[in-house]
Amino acid sequence: MLIKVLLDSTAEMARKDLGTLDDLPIEVANTIANIYYKHHLSDDDSIEKHQYEIDIDAIQKIIKNMRILRETNPDLYDYSVDFFLDLFKYRIPEANKKSAFRRRIERKLKKVEEIENLADILKFH
Repeated sequence: MLIKVLLDSTAEMARKDLGTLDDLPIEVANTIANIYYKHHLSDDDSIEKHQYEIDIDAIQKIIKNMRILRETNPDLYDYSVDFFLDLFKYRIPEANKKSAFRRRIERKLKKVEEIENLADILKFH
């Protein structure tokens, strides 16, 4: 029962902040779901919770701009999807200073700590 409350609260907060996520690639939606979920699991005064709050603030701005790019510049949108994942899923340090090729290599070496299909569980997609 407690896990259902936690999942419902996570989904409600993400929908309030970002609206529906079914217009985004499933991998992006799942990464967002995991960040919001981890935020809810974190202790209130922890550094981890503060970091997730910073991430969530950045995600709100990035997703807003990604949605605009999808309509105005599809090639740049595709790049922004990869860059988003490099930042939030793969946590590549200084991703903004690395080429797409370099980041692609680093992705292969990163251990991803996400719950698979969390976006589906939260009915984001």
